[in-house]
Amino acid sequence: MKTFITVLIALLLAPVASARLDPGAPVPRDARIAAAEFVAGHPVSITCEPLDRMPPAVLAFVFLDDSYVIHLGPYACEALKDPTSPIFGAGLLVLAHEAEHLAGLVNESAANCAAIRDVEFLAQRFWRVENQNVQGSAQRLYGMTPDNYRQCG
Repeated sequence: MKTFITVLIALLLAPVASARLDPGAPVPRDARIAAAEFVAGHPVSITCEPLDRMPPAVLAFVFLDDSYVIHLGPYACEALKDPTSPIFGAGLLVLAHEAEHLAGLVNESAANCAAIRDVEFLAQRFWRVENQNVQGSAQRLYGMTPDNYRQCG
């Protein structure tokens, strides 16, 4: 019976695992989670926090513990709703930045530098979006971040 359950679980999870690796696979129901998990390398969850629960001037945050929750502020949550939006790339940068923290990059600059490189791939892979507006939107937000977030080496 134990072998049967293990095989059944493996068969049920196989489509999920292959969807991450197959470039032609359909976009998952929640591409935000799939993209964040791809970057983090493990399961994550995402919450959209109301503005009154966000620290001032913070777009998103994570706790560096074992909760693996990305707390997105309302701006990032809204930006990620529509991949054709002119602010989608900025939202994706925020998501990728926090996922990089959950992957183990504690330094803000290292997380941001990795995230800006992730944006175009994530947009194509998880949202099937290929246009310059995505990277341009991410670059504009990246350019507005404090200097200690932009020290790519």
